[in-house]
Amino acid sequence: MAKKSKTPVPSSIKIGNKSKMTNTSKSKRSVIVHKTQKQTEHLHQVLSKIEETIQELTRLFVEMESSKHRGVKGQFRLTPKQELIKKQLELANKRADQILKLLS
Repeated sequence: MAKKSKTPVPSSIKIGNKSKMTNTSKSKRSVIVHKTQKQTEHLHQVLSKIEETIQELTRLFVEMESSKHRGVKGQFRLTPKQELIKKQLELANKRADQILKLLS
């Protein structure tokens, strides 16, 4: 009887499994890479739209007429429209930060 080798042979080197494992893992990797590239492109598009929105809201906020009334601390109060724009700006900035975290 022939002696069996005591060193295990990795499954990727075995002739019977080599072609199946290599083809499957390559196709899975290419699908994953393709998905992440598409997702990254989509996130960049969304981020650019958010940046445009932030610029537009900032422009509107600056161009709006200020309230003539002063608050408790002596600062001018924001009009209801300015309050709404301020909230939308905060939300847009949060969304942009979340997308930047995903991209990095």
